[in-house]
Amino acid sequence: MKNAKQLFLFLLSFTFVVSSCSKDDDPAPGMEVKTVQYKIIGSAGVNINTVVY
Repeated sequence: MKNAKQLFLFLLSFTFVVSSCSKDDDPAPGMEVKTVQYKIIGSAGVNINTVVY
């Protein structure tokens, strides 16, 4: 009975370790990667200080 209890605890802890080490490639909700491109047109000698989206 003692061996069965130890085996059960070992298997239970093993499943927790394996499940916690799984890799999650899905981004968190609201944290998607977005690409924004800006096209800035200026004449010669123009200094652009701020760009607002």
